[in-house]
Amino acid sequence: MLKRLTADEHEYARRRALLAIRETELEFAESVALSWLGSEHEYARMVALDTLHVLRSEWLAEAVDVLREDLAWIVQNRIEN
Repeated sequence: MLKRLTADEHEYARRRALLAIRETELEFAESVALSWLGSEHEYARMVALDTLHVLRSEWLAEAVDVLREDLAWIVQNRIEN
């Protein structure tokens, strides 16, 4: 069910589903996070970055590079931390 919710029509539901599923479905969570790096929703980009960090993903450094110039303060704050 959580996998389906990562594609829900409501952005908040998608984010919460990813946060919940990343503890058990590592590869799936990483894939979803990578696909959200270009999301129009700043909180989705932030959660994507956070998920890659929590998973210790090999893609984290590249994700940081992609989002380094992001205009959203929440994304910049996550990069700094």
